[in-house]
Amino acid sequence: LNAATELPGFDPSLGSIWIYPTNRSVRDYQFNIVQTALFHNTLVSLPTGLGKTFISAVVMYNFQRWYPRGLVVFMAPTRPLVTQQLDACHNTVGISPTKTIELTGHINPIKREKLWQEKTVFFLTPQVLLSDLERGYFRAEDLRLIVVDEAHKATGNHAYAQVISKVSESSRLFRVLALSATPGSDLDAVQQVFRNLLISRIELRTETSLDVLPYIHDKAVEKKVVNLGNSYLKSTYDQIVTVFQTYSGKLLKAGALTGRDGYSYTHFQLLTARETFRKGLALKLPSYQKGFIENDFAICMSLAHAMEILLSHGLRTFFIYLQGVLNKEKGSAMVTAELKKNTQLQVLLDEIKEKLNISVANSTFEMDLTNKPGIFDEVSFSETRRNMGKDIDYTLSHPKLAILKDIVSNHFLAYAAKNESTRVMIFSQVYPYKSSVVYRDSVQEIGNMLNSLRPMVKPIVFIGQSSTGTTGKGLKQKDQVQVVQQFREGGFNVLVSTCVGEEGLDIGEVDLIVCFDASSSPTRLMQRMGRTGRQREGKAIFLVTQGKEEEKYRRSFNQHSSISKSITDPQRLEPYLYKFSPRMVPVG
Repeated sequence: LNAATELPGFDPSLGSIWIYPTNRSVRDYQFNIVQTALFHNTLVSLPTGLGKTFISAVVMYNFQRWYPRGLVVFMAPTRPLVTQQLDACHNTVGISPTKTIELTGHINPIKREKLWQEKTVFFLTPQVLLSDLERGYFRAEDLRLIVVDEAHKATGNHAYAQVISKVSESSRLFRVLALSATPGSDLDAVQQVFRNLLISRIELRTETSLDVLPYIHDKAVEKKVVNLGNSYLKSTYDQIVTVFQTYSGKLLKAGALTGRDGYSYTHFQLLTARETFRKGLALKLPSYQKGFIENDFAICMSLAHAMEILLSHGLRTFFIYLQGVLNKEKGSAMVTAELKKNTQLQVLLDEIKEKLNISVANSTFEMDLTNKPGIFDEVSFSETRRNMGKDIDYTLSHPKLAILKDIVSNHFLAYAAKNESTRVMIFSQVYPYKSSVVYRDSVQEIGNMLNSLRPMVKPIVFIGQSSTGTTGKGLKQKDQVQVVQQFREGGFNVLVSTCVGEEGLDIGEVDLIVCFDASSSPTRLMQRMGRTGRQREGKAIFLVTQGKEEEKYRRSFNQHSSISKSITDPQRLEPYLYKFSPRMVPVG
């Protein structure tokens, strides 16, 4: 390559070398990954805590040296992650703060356009980058390095994929550095990431890789299987199964559903069956009959989801979800109308309401979600507590809660005996459905239960910012950052989180992770486990209900192992790697 004609903006006086910081201990795997990433479009897959941000900062530093007037961008999926990565890069290498800026959609458009002309290193979400590119605030041809955080998201038509596609229409003279703790949930997802981000090399390390072993701390993994036995929860499950069979039976009779026992279908299996019906049998039926079947599918999917909630999270979250369906907060009007007519379901919900002393008007937890010091001193769930009654314990909702309470209590007592401080993180939410707001109710319930262990245990809930659902507007992104900061600094010592706590955000060292539910996604499984064992020995405990949830946990672990083997097999990956990754520096 000739720097003057084929590498516009390259500075030959600075481009003869690349710089690697030596003001911290040099780790061979980090050095080798940086070297690869400088010369190839690279996907870096490293376990949490092994320095993905450091690697990206070093690559960014060298590109802004080589191309002083070129644009370097760091994309993260959320604003809190964008802010965190900006701070981390400033603290890692000598990128001048005068050259960097965090761009958000809240900045005046006129000012944003000016900043694109004044700065060269940008931290932003892919949505902001796309918007500004389409408005002509900068030229795609000026981009020299695009860093993609949480790169496993770059499947389908994700904003990450749109950015690379749009930029590629004008130029291919840019480097891509993709970062992820896990490259994808299955081989197809990994292949999509490769294609969408123009990946030509992969740098994968696991916790058993020889060059990272010296930096890995022991991590104990324990599975606790919860047997429902003859509990009230099991009785409730049996009754909701009978309700479900009322509608699945119609689908079986119509030929829209096949096999099985009439009730052990998952939400995803029903979704797949409905798509098969739409492409086949539905084309032969009159519209009125097709409408009845579509409605039965919708009812079955709502009930299947409710059954999964019941087994994994318990009576209270189950009740809140179905109450939302009946109040038209979730599901269609036809589903609501049909289920309201189902006497057996109504009797069951009335029984749960009486059992837990829940008032329908106040069936949700009214916990203050803002991050104020001591919010659990006078946490505002008085209505719920009154409705539950003095003799009713939170553990009634699911046997897991009693086990969780013992786990957390024993953990803090053990550390108190050693006169050491400790922190715990609890996850509760794995389902990919739009009703994820339900799991905020689960998180709130766990937070309320743990509040009984104060002052030894100081819990705080950590949820997303969606404005739908029973728990209100949740946490704004700036409040999420403040919650994480106070947890990291010791203001709280237990963080009870939905999936918003799985990715990216630096929450500091955690000694114990407890997963209240099992994830079918190996990506989420590894992200959760990666939160502990970073600075010292850690432990991860999974609470799974015997049966379906236990099987889901087993499949997820096996799938992660299978993916790791697949993406280290060059023959399986070769067809999907990008063959025209630009060198970006002259030869020699």
